[in-house]
Amino acid sequence: MKIAFLFFLILPFNCHATWFCKEASSSAQGNTFYACGHAVAGSLSEAREKSLDAAKREFHAFCNESDNCRDYAYNITPMRTDCGLSNGKHSCYRGLEYTILKEKKSSKYVSKLDIKNLLEEKERELDDIHQDIKNLEKLNHLNNQAEVFNQADKKEVEYEYLKNHVSKDYNLTAKPSAFSFLISGSGLPLKDKQLPQSKDVFLVSIGGEFNQIIWRNLSIRLQVSLMGSLDENEKEKRNKTHNQLMYHSYAGTDFNLGLPIQFDLIYITPQIGLNSIKYKSTINSITQSGAINTQDKDLKYSSAYLGVGMRFGAKFFLDLSPKYYLENKKINGSFSIGINFGY
Repeated sequence: MKIAFLFFLILPFNCHATWFCKEASSSAQGNTFYACGHAVAGSLSEAREKSLDAAKREFHAFCNESDNCRDYAYNITPMRTDCGLSNGKHSCYRGLEYTILKEKKSSKYVSKLDIKNLLEEKERELDDIHQDIKNLEKLNHLNNQAEVFNQADKKEVEYEYLKNHVSKDYNLTAKPSAFSFLISGSGLPLKDKQLPQSKDVFLVSIGGEFNQIIWRNLSIRLQVSLMGSLDENEKEKRNKTHNQLMYHSYAGTDFNLGLPIQFDLIYITPQIGLNSIKYKSTINSITQSGAINTQDKDLKYSSAYLGVGMRFGAKFFLDLSPKYYLENKKINGSFSIGINFGY
């Protein structure tokens, strides 16, 4: 009984599909859009292909103008394709049924590697079917081979769906890794009670990062940077400063491990890292004879930190990150700009 009810529920739509595209244009019903395309060509294959393109254009023209469609994922189902021969020309009417889903395109995550393999498989299947159609066309056996055309309808729509919707509109997680180059600026809390003349410093760094997707929109990221100061007049200032302790020649590394979580073009990244900095202190004192006595001392700073970064952009990005340094229990910030090669 349930099967019979389902049959009668579906039947009107299928009947609608068999004649609709010859009698009227495309139409929308709720979350379903019936797209119709018509084409005339010298060969059956060309007429079928052009009518499919025309039906796709009908849908995209509708979808781009609809707030309930533009940003949403959809499924495609082939309707009937009616082709005929008149005056040496093939005329094809073709219908596609688009079902607009509740999920936005941006919420869909698929494996690019899987999509690539599926597309290659569909291309091989389509080549075989299209060759069969050409052979049948030459033998003039078209009217007796409805099953071949039904298979072609199905495979062509599957290929269309994968190539022009899934692989373009969904978030692809197929490339398992990516490399980024970045330039950063970071504040470090080097002011210390035991070093009363010390101060917090701003350092510039150049580095790279490696990203590995581990599940859907979750990645693991390793970032390594070389840090240093950019004060070109530092040495001149030291030589002119007497009886005052100066800190200079900052150089070091920054390592951090993060778990980026992607939300469209925004990435939230909890991270843990380690800063290791070497620098020097210098004091110039004047002796009784008037000579300048210079005393240098090598210093080190090392601290683990916790942070939460926010990145804007995918290919080119801006990254902002507050960091809590465990060594002296202080919060400082950093920013980065960079380019991503991958994903």
